[in-house]
Amino acid sequence: QSAYDSLCALKSKISEWPRSLQMRYWFDYIDAKNQYYIPLDEQEDLDRMSEVADYYDGDDEREARAYYLLGSVYRDHNDGPMAIQYWQKGIEKAKSKKQKDNRLIALAYRQMGRIYRDQLLIKEAIQTFDSAYFYSVQCLDSSLAAYSYIDKAVAFYLTQNMDSVLMRNNNVSKNPLFSSYRDVIAMPLSL
Repeated sequence: QSAYDSLCALKSKISEWPRSLQMRYWFDYIDAKNQYYIPLDEQEDLDRMSEVADYYDGDDEREARAYYLLGSVYRDHNDGPMAIQYWQKGIEKAKSKKQKDNRLIALAYRQMGRIYRDQLLIKEAIQTFDSAYFYSVQCLDSSLAAYSYIDKAVAFYLTQNMDSVLMRNNNVSKNPLFSSYRDVIAMPLSL
């Protein structure tokens, strides 16, 4: 939270900065808001992140995350199709980087799956949660993998396919990757 508070304190001064620093500021500001679950639903968030994504187009280091963040802004503006479009663009860029960013890819797939699930597009949701899980395991992020697995189980629950929910939860109980998440993963059974 202190990083976000520090960025907020600088906000009034950025107009004096060179454009490169302004773009980096808005990138970090939107990223901090997203990480702290602060809604990105202000018009300024959309305007600034669109500008940042354009600015970092072609930048191997920040381009993929800029598209991911722009997708997150559209998510908070309740524009699922645009959110998915930018997350897909972020995934493409993250996959093509010299050093593939598996965690960013997993995060984007998970967000897309949640949009699909909320729209009751269960087949698409399950496929994207599978991708989120795969890339979570690739980057050894057990927390992200566990929550991707939970999201998938909830999607199966929405189809009333309890056999699939039970099978997945049984498989998880045997997987050492999820040893500290077993109680959380059992949640879909208590819905």
